[in-house]
Amino acid sequence: MITNKPNVFTFYLFCISILTIPINISFINGIRLSDIFFITSFLLLIFVNQRVDYKILFIFSAFFGILLISTYTTLLFSSHINIARFAFFYKYSLIFLIPFVVINLTTNKSRLKKLLLRLYFVFIILTGWVYLYFILRYSGVIQGNPRVSFPFSNYNKPDAHVYSSYLVFFVIAYHEYIRKVLQHGTIRSSIVSILSVIALFMTGSKTGVLIFIIYIIIMIFFFMFRFKRSHLKIVVSSIFIAIIMYNFYIFGFSQYLSDEMQHDTSTLFKRATQYQASDISISVRYNNFFVAMDEIEKYYFLIGKGPIGASSIWYDGGMSIILAHGGLLGISSLLLYIFLILIKTKKITFSVETKRLYKTFVLLLFIYILLNLITEHFLLTRNLLPAATMLSIIYANIKINLLEYSATKYKYNL
Repeated sequence: MITNKPNVFTFYLFCISILTIPINISFINGIRLSDIFFITSFLLLIFVNQRVDYKILFIFSAFFGILLISTYTTLLFSSHINIARFAFFYKYSLIFLIPFVVINLTTNKSRLKKLLLRLYFVFIILTGWVYLYFILRYSGVIQGNPRVSFPFSNYNKPDAHVYSSYLVFFVIAYHEYIRKVLQHGTIRSSIVSILSVIALFMTGSKTGVLIFIIYIIIMIFFFMFRFKRSHLKIVVSSIFIAIIMYNFYIFGFSQYLSDEMQHDTSTLFKRATQYQASDISISVRYNNFFVAMDEIEKYYFLIGKGPIGASSIWYDGGMSIILAHGGLLGISSLLLYIFLILIKTKKITFSVETKRLYKTFVLLLFIYILLNLITEHFLLTRNLLPAATMLSIIYANIKINLLEYSATKYKYNL
């Protein structure tokens, strides 16, 4: 158990980085308050804790070596340097640094619960903000796009895709893990689930809705082949939420809304639920993938052009942007990192309870990977920080259970 004051201070600094996620005020190169507090907590942790997994350090070094080689190769043929894009190196580092910080700071169940409460608090704030944004916009307090943005954003340039990606991950995380650890009752869980799913549809983003539908299909699959009461409850509650949501949009408030508000809510709902092959967002992702492939063809697809040399800043897809920046070797190193995480987590799984946690971990990791095949939000702190923290908390939970079991077993063997 960590009891020294530097680590206590570091833990609360990291908690502040979580609590400042909703504050979308950008300083230099997209650095926000949550970044500042995270960087500070990481640097302090390095001074008081030198425990490093050398396998992960090797993958970290290999991945960044590939990015640097890709960047250097591009610069040999181009004198144009976009200094602002150096921020991508920091963004990529968070994939490795966030788990390192969370796992080293979450050393007991008291800290685990404190950190989880802060994630839950942010989830509630951002769910509520969807409704508050709707009210403030139509009351004239703020001006902006009908689609929601994070608080303190430029509301005329919505980041609803990022918002939707965040919400759907935590809708699932709440149902699978958060409500159980925080011991929420049926009534509270139902209210939070219904309001958050409705908020998800109100973003008007297809990505979140698609992932939510995939999640329901997965749960139905498990229900059909491995009948369990918990699976049945998930399916029934999901269907119940969908019915409530439909009635909310169609019947619930339509008679109280102005024509403009009815039009906007109807448009958002249709935008989130209607899929066409000719849809602009789908075709852009499709085209950008082949743009990325064309860029790295001269390097035999092995390396990319680096964050600085890539033709576009964003590619609207995680696979596309990693290919453009690091090629197939970059993707391979990240896949190796994911594989190693799964092996490490499986190794410390020893009981029925930890096996359940492991399944939850795998499910949420799969959901987040799937999200970032469609998007590239893992390169945005306000999306990666809460998601990676959530996954790391589950890993820490399994590890703490193992340590408690080992300590108890040792005690009785004395």
